Amino acid sequence: TMLIEIEEPAVLAGPARQQAERRLAFYAAKGASVVAAPGPYRPPAFDAPGERSLAMQLLQRPLQPGTPPLDGAALAPFVRAILHQSYGLAADDHQVGRVLGLLLPGSEGTLAS
Repeated sequence: TMLIEIEEPAVLAGPARQQAERRLAFYAAKGASVVAAPGPYRPPAFDAPGERSLAMQLLQRPLQPGTPPLDGAALAPFVRAILHQSYGLAADDHQVGRVLGLLLPGSEGTLAS
C-alpha cells in the first residue's frame, strides 16, 4: 500500500482549494481513496513553530489487488514512516506521538514502532 498526504481541501479557500481538489481527483483517478481514520491528520508545522499545522488528508493506494484498507493500528507504521522519511522525526520524537494521538485517539499506548 502506498500512503499519500495531501492538503485537506475543506480547510482551504480560492485557488489553493481548487488545487487541492484537483490533486485529490488526480489520485482518485489513479485508484487512491481517502483513509478512514477516527481523527484528523496534522503533521508537524516546521515552517511556523508554535502555529497549528495545516489539516491534511491521507490517501491510500493499494499496490496489490485485494489489499485491505488501512485503518487503526495498521495505519500507524505508515504514518511513522512518513514522519521519519519526510519530516526527519525520530521514532521517539514527541511530535510522532502527538500526530498519532490526534489521528488514532485512545490508541497512543499501543502504537509502538
